[in-house]
Amino acid sequence: MEIRGTEDGFEALTPFKAAAALRYIKTHPVFRTSNQTYGNRLPTVHEMPTCFNSLSSKFSTQLRTTGMYRNHGFNTIMERSDVTGTDNFITFYDRLNFHKSYNMNGPSFSH
Repeated sequence: MEIRGTEDGFEALTPFKAAAALRYIKTHPVFRTSNQTYGNRLPTVHEMPTCFNSLSSKFSTQLRTTGMYRNHGFNTIMERSDVTGTDNFITFYDRLNFHKSYNMNGPSFSH
């Protein structure tokens, strides 16, 4: 919802007032769409909703206070290098010299 400043204070621009304000923008008939033609008219009593069914925000309120679920399990997978391929592991002691072209002895896990 847009708020407009007036001389008397602030006025909330409801969607229907916004539609009424946009109704008077002239569009060339060649470029006029069917949505513009349909939306040119204000809604009648028969098109307006008669009731409002709200949804409970209990789940969102709990999620906002506690945050998303985080898995704090122990990670046991070894990292694989995209540089050396899927069959090679980068080890801590060989991290500066891990590529096959630099290491003539083979992959870094063969030490």
